[in-house]
Amino acid sequence: MRTDILNLYKSRFGAAVKRQGNGWNGPCPLCGGEAGKSDRFMVWPDRAESLGETCAKHTITGIWSCRQCGESGDTIAYLMKIDGLDFKAALAELGIEGGRPSYRRRRAPAEPRRADASRWTPREWPEPSEQWSAYAAKLLAEAEENIWNQPVALNWLAARGIDEAAVRAYHIGYLPAQSSRYPGRYRSRSALGLEPKTGDDGKVRTKLFIPRGIVIPTFASDGRVLNLRIRRHKEDLGEHSPKYLELEGSCKAPLFLRSSRPGPLAAYFVTEAELDAMLIHHATGGVVGALAVRTNRGKPDVSADARLREAVRVCIALDYDTPGADGVEFWEQTYPAALRWPTPEGKDPGDARKLGVDIREWVAAALPPSLSLPDQESAPHGGIVSQNTITQQDICQNGHVDTLPSGTLHMGGGAAPKMDSFEKGSGPAGLSTQIRTSGESGAESPAWAWATEDAFTPDELCRLQAALPAGMPLDLLPLDVARAYLLWRGIPAAFVKFRDENGDSVGFSWERDYTWCRKNSERFETFWSFQNTSPVLWRWMSDHPALKITSQNLLHIWG
Repeated sequence: MRTDILNLYKSRFGAAVKRQGNGWNGPCPLCGGEAGKSDRFMVWPDRAESLGETCAKHTITGIWSCRQCGESGDTIAYLMKIDGLDFKAALAELGIEGGRPSYRRRRAPAEPRRADASRWTPREWPEPSEQWSAYAAKLLAEAEENIWNQPVALNWLAARGIDEAAVRAYHIGYLPAQSSRYPGRYRSRSALGLEPKTGDDGKVRTKLFIPRGIVIPTFASDGRVLNLRIRRHKEDLGEHSPKYLELEGSCKAPLFLRSSRPGPLAAYFVTEAELDAMLIHHATGGVVGALAVRTNRGKPDVSADARLREAVRVCIALDYDTPGADGVEFWEQTYPAALRWPTPEGKDPGDARKLGVDIREWVAAALPPSLSLPDQESAPHGGIVSQNTITQQDICQNGHVDTLPSGTLHMGGGAAPKMDSFEKGSGPAGLSTQIRTSGESGAESPAWAWATEDAFTPDELCRLQAALPAGMPLDLLPLDVARAYLLWRGIPAAFVKFRDENGDSVGFSWERDYTWCRKNSERFETFWSFQNTSPVLWRWMSDHPALKITSQNLLHIWG
């Protein structure tokens, strides 16, 4: 019986070998990795491509590859490189005539090689010149107009989950060739504010080639074009030509699509390609943000780093089959909320979408209980956001993700609290008109229940009475606010409000001690879920005179 490459691998790492799509993964026998956590090494036992001559001749399927050290090969290569056998001994191990047995001891797995993430500092990439951005904006405007005359490009995008609504929302375009002599156009470098360039042949070039293809932009927070990448036609590519060409002079910062949720409730997916990031952002109606780092070794810039550090979840969905990638170690060491979340099929989200994977369902499965997606039935396009839902600010590189329109303190999953009936600065007592009117008239509904002594245990009642401001009776406290205080008490989290010069609300954020919250996750999630679904609590905090609310001053709403 011939030796199977998967059994060889499992005999070394046992239960640490996990199923992944049509293959298996785990630590690398050559460069290490922690058993049960590392997934840098991949085995595809049924693959028949890329086999060496001997394995192909004897129909011995199976190949392997490590994203960390870059080593790969077939079953014979595994036996020689990893188990230390020579060629004839490897043949004997596989039952191939002409080999000789060997009893050499197999190598022990190497210790993991971990990058020191503490030494990494995010970059702040220089932005292009005003002249470059102005010219890029003209190119993009032309591309946006042309794409509607390109059914092949639209169909290609649709197969990757980028429908017409997404094309409009993310300002995707198409630049056609302007000559039958070459697949693109030449422009003067000076038109983009670029200096002449000396080529490898020593010649000075004053023109720049811009290929035909699908145009994918990145914007600044003020709407200026920062980067243009062009997905080229397959037939235009040479043997070593890249599929994507970045317009020279573009800003090197990654594409950042903000989440519509405030920082501590936001989740982000990290991808390589911009179109994959747009697919995730689009499929979730902008609730889940995305960062496209463009290469498997790409890193966040300063702006993206700040958002990822406060996010509740950072899902790493880099291309799965890219050899030599850093893997997930950098992300896990840098961001406590990082979670390896590869696609169940294919090498990237767009590929998975073409293979029938429900991207929305795949994303939702990675989210914590405090963050849920809007109902598909209530969203346009079966849960896919329309071009009117995602704003220009949503797709800008440095958008202010915590800033929302006045009065719409929208947060978390489930039904958002309706704030349009709130009154700002409602009376010297600081209580909203609706709360005071309800209390004076005696009209109470289950949603506006008031605190009573019999609603709490003796211990809870003691804590509430000790926390109430002097002269404030318990029955003037909404039941939800009282319960929120008991859940919030002792949790290092603060609700911060932002107001303009007129005193109107222009945004908010949550501040919290992430280390404490991770160590006490069950307790924190209980409080987080409660505050997220209580419109009574949100109204109370909206009318609260303090701009920074904690459990210590939550009940002190009197003016």
